[in-house]
Amino acid sequence: MSDLDGEPSVCAMTAEDLPAVLEIERLSFDDPWSERMFLDTLEAPVGQCRVLEVRGRIIGFLIGWSVAGEGHLLNVAVRPDERGKGFGRFLVNHWLMEGLEEGWTVAFLEVRPGNREAIGLYEDLGFITAGRRKSYYPNGEDALLMVWSPDSLRSGRQA
Repeated sequence: MSDLDGEPSVCAMTAEDLPAVLEIERLSFDDPWSERMFLDTLEAPVGQCRVLEVRGRIIGFLIGWSVAGEGHLLNVAVRPDERGKGFGRFLVNHWLMEGLEEGWTVAFLEVRPGNREAIGLYEDLGFITAGRRKSYYPNGEDALLMVWSPDSLRSGRQA
């Protein structure tokens, strides 16, 4: 963690965090989630909504679900001016470690095939590409389905 600028902390997202989260979302994606989508996930019993703070400022967020011993990563982003410092890795790793504590047997996510940076991060954390979801995104683009299991930790990969 020596490449991180400041001491990061992860905590539960609240509705008060949404202005900062929505700004990061709009800066990060061509088809950003709406405020209603974030609120729905915040209110969902299976929702795992986290913010990443550094120096008292929200610089990233993660939205996931935890259902029946499985995790599903729905959305994650770090402010563009804070990327490349290890914060995204820190946030996803934190989520996976929470999942291990909950007893997850698997976690999965979808990612755009052209998002090589994200795919590399997920592969480094032990995710493998398991398939393709046709026309997954609103613009009709496919998604790669990536899967992680605690076995990836036993095979030498570190989350």
